[in-house]
Amino acid sequence: MSSRTIELEIAKKQVANWRKYYAETYNAYPEKEGQVKRKMEPNGEDTYRGFWVSFKDLVELKEMMEKINVDEHSANSQAGIRIYLANKKEQPGDTTSSDMHVLIVPVDASGKDVLELPINANNESSSGSTILDFSSPCPENCDKSSALF
Repeated sequence: MSSRTIELEIAKKQVANWRKYYAETYNAYPEKEGQVKRKMEPNGEDTYRGFWVSFKDLVELKEMMEKINVDEHSANSQAGIRIYLANKKEQPGDTTSSDMHVLIVPVDASGKDVLELPINANNESSSGSTILDFSSPCPENCDKSSALF
């Protein structure tokens, strides 16, 4: 078992804490003039809970990290990834769980985001962004029978 695992009861409490925080934050946003704002419930159907990430996406991330990490002992050696929360809507009051997504970027050994693939050994750019957009939010893509739902 990984040293990063936590017990189910702790996980259940923490995800419940998130749902409460999300609902309270959403409900604090003022309603638009002339529109009745629906109230977000912590355990409601549209409460943003998390994301589903496919194995294919993880493999793509691994391949990208391998291009960045040419030499494990170099300054460009990857340290991991950073996950940014993102919202497709500008106005928080318009946000539904389907608008929420995460952006995942590789992070080098110095803790810096690697936003583009580095120049390769032939001094050619490997071209391309390393910002991966994971847009499969939960509850749209959830295991509704999970103890964590």
